[in-house]
Amino acid sequence: DGRLVVDFGTLSAIDGSPVALVMEEKATEKNKSLELAAGAGMVGAILLSNPIGLAGAWFVKGKDVVIPMGTEFYVEVMRDARVSGLSLIPGA
Repeated sequence: DGRLVVDFGTLSAIDGSPVALVMEEKATEKNKSLELAAGAGMVGAILLSNPIGLAGAWFVKGKDVVIPMGTEFYVEVMRDARVSGLSLIPGA
């Protein structure tokens, strides 16, 4: 069985805090419904600076599968993160 594991890296929150991304159960289920999932538990090995618009390929036993450039995936935050925000309400 071949398997490629992807590390979706981090995003910067509005305050600059890094927020780690993963593809866990909830995101995998959403991806399966869009026929985009490469399999459950897809986390960890290839570092990507921008996980949005991921382009690449993954391998499935018996055939090659290509993920076209610009393909979007559902991902989740790895853990709760406390970040600073801003108020768009005058005087708040």
